[in-house]
Amino acid sequence: MAVTKIKDNNRDSPVFNALSAVSEGFMVSAWVTVDARPYKHVEEYLGSAQFFGNRVLKEYKDKYVPGLGIEMTFSDFAEQGPQDD
Repeated sequence: MAVTKIKDNNRDSPVFNALSAVSEGFMVSAWVTVDARPYKHVEEYLGSAQFFGNRVLKEYKDKYVPGLGIEMTFSDFAEQGPQDD
């Protein structure tokens, strides 16, 4: 996937953790392509996305960074899980 290639090609980047969080988070949406036990796929990639997202939040804890709110929103969304109306 292109998002994984971007992450892998930027391992030395100062924003590698953010790229990893986005890449792993994007892979959660691929659960629709998994035949057996898609919930395991979601758990794996969601856990990885949260790991990298937490690293980003920790790294920039006391700094103003435009766009950091996106990571916080993603983390909140991921923690809530699917909602029934």
